[in-house]
Amino acid sequence: MKTFPDVPILLELGYNYFNEVVFLFVAPKGTPPSIVKKLDEVFHKAMDDPEFIQTMAKFEIEVAYRNSADTKKYLEDAYISIGKMITELKIPKEGEKK
Repeated sequence: MKTFPDVPILLELGYNYFNEVVFLFVAPKGTPPSIVKKLDEVFHKAMDDPEFIQTMAKFEIEVAYRNSADTKKYLEDAYISIGKMITELKIPKEGEKK
C-alpha cells in the first residue's frame, strides 16, 4: 500500500502466502445464462468508469474485473489453496481442540 511503503509483505517475511480483498456479486444458483451474461456486461462497464476507478484509487483499491467464469475459477482455486494452508498449519475447525 502506498500509505505504508515500508511495511513488508508476507512474502518478504518468508511466508508463501498472498492475501487480497475481493468484493463480488453473486446470483442465485440456476440464474439463466442470459441474465448472468447481462450482469457480467453491466458490471464490467461500470468498473471501467474513470470516476469509479478514481474513487477506488483514493482508498488504494486496485480494480480488477473478473467475469462470472473467471470468478468461479478464482474461488475454486482459493478454496484449494486456503484448504491446503489450513491443513499445513493444522488449524482446527471451529469447536475442535488443538
